[in-house]
Amino acid sequence: MLKRKLSTRSMIALGILASSALIAPAVLAVQIYGTQDTGDKVLIRYHRSDWVKIQPKQSGTLAWNCPSNAYTVGGGFETRAEQGNSSSGFSMIHSFPSSEHQWTVRFRNTDDIARDVRVYNICAD
Repeated sequence: MLKRKLSTRSMIALGILASSALIAPAVLAVQIYGTQDTGDKVLIRYHRSDWVKIQPKQSGTLAWNCPSNAYTVGGGFETRAEQGNSSSGFSMIHSFPSSEHQWTVRFRNTDDIARDVRVYNICAD
């Protein structure tokens, strides 16, 4: 499969969709965008990891892969405190594409209670 460039317009629309997508297991949403240079269709899928518990005062690194036939075009993370903890003691260190198929997040839980974290990877077929 050849890599394809997404147009700026597609990436802006993708960001808007990613920020407003309903959350469901496995693939969160599917959108198809034409590229400006070839007119070919690009299938965009939103994937997310399961929740991972990060203990108090601990750092962690999480990564999530696209399927082997897809490429990472964006990503991010979500965090939530355990029930009853309204503190926001969470520091993002890095959030970046670590390969053409993977999104990686590095963070530190500065709370006195565990927090849950999950990674999102936006993949283009």
